[in-house]
Amino acid sequence: MRARTLAVLAAVVVALVGVALPASAGPKQGLEISAPSGSVVDYGERVHLVGTLTPWATGQPVQLRDHNGTILVRTKTQRYGKFAFDYAPKRTVYVHATSGHLHSNAIPLQTRPHVTASISGVVLFGTATVSGRVVPWDSGAPVGVAVFHDGKRVATRTARLGSSSAFRLSVPIPQPGTWSAHVVYDTKDSLKGQADTSHVTTPLPSLGRGSSGEAVFLLERRLAQLHYLITNVNQTYDSVTADAVMAFRKVQGLDRVSTVDASVWRRLASPVVPHPRSTGAGFHVEIDQTRQVIYTVQRGVITNILHASTGKPSTPTRDGSFAVHRKVNGFSIGHLYYPSYFDGNRAVHGWTDVPPYPASHGCARIPYWAAKLMYDRMPIGTPVLVYHS
Repeated sequence: MRARTLAVLAAVVVALVGVALPASAGPKQGLEISAPSGSVVDYGERVHLVGTLTPWATGQPVQLRDHNGTILVRTKTQRYGKFAFDYAPKRTVYVHATSGHLHSNAIPLQTRPHVTASISGVVLFGTATVSGRVVPWDSGAPVGVAVFHDGKRVATRTARLGSSSAFRLSVPIPQPGTWSAHVVYDTKDSLKGQADTSHVTTPLPSLGRGSSGEAVFLLERRLAQLHYLITNVNQTYDSVTADAVMAFRKVQGLDRVSTVDASVWRRLASPVVPHPRSTGAGFHVEIDQTRQVIYTVQRGVITNILHASTGKPSTPTRDGSFAVHRKVNGFSIGHLYYPSYFDGNRAVHGWTDVPPYPASHGCARIPYWAAKLMYDRMPIGTPVLVYHS
């Protein structure tokens, strides 16, 4: 029995030896790439691609190719078959990696136009410039510009690109605060490119007699726009400028001094607008004793506002409706300069000292430089309305 069992086992062994066992399967070959930081980049910037080759071998050549098979970048595998490419696409392109006969998956690299933008010349009542560049660009394509004041959109403008990648446009600055712009380039043939300018705050400089420069010019121009009598819109802060500032401060209810500070700039942007007492047809003059200013009024609209000083309490200027009845070309006997008499011996006239409060003997004093101007505007018969507001 034992001999028979041994014979059967021997036969089984012989049979198993005669069967061919399958060969061990080799490692699977493959090549993969990805863009971990994203595949959309600004024009001129590089996209970082990583990949893996299996089975791995250090130093194995790998190429990055476009959809036409053109080699864009070459590299070699590192440890564990890892490799990487840095490539700056100049257009939207599909790329893949190759190594020997292996081809990886394809990745679309999308190029976004590179936009730069800046804002300069931000001064109150001036004109700022928003400028920048778009690369690449299409001639005639629009660049949208949103303008912000203190974080709130206040205007939307459009600039057109020409034969150059540069654009620029002007932005008026009517209010103090912080100004900025957001620029967008978005056409049907490109991805959206955009950029923000820096945030720039309008300076509000302190000014006085002897100051000069652009800020003085902008101050004088704004005063003239608001009808404060000023004869020399230039870059020099002189007595004429000081008197116009004094008149403005009086009307606005500010301290009666002839210098400019931040409160003046802010009020110039959002001023109290005076209105005449009489809105009748024709021309007349009004003397507001409360504000200590003189208005010239044409057809119900104030055309000039002038610093003045009326009668002190002991020698007051009378309220009422009067008319010019006498004039002196030059100095009167009492040294009144170019007087226009409207109430007996009370006149509008030039004087050396025009303080910000009532100080005369009953007349309406005005600065020397304005005396002949008012003389010429007040012919015999001109109505003169005097009141306290």
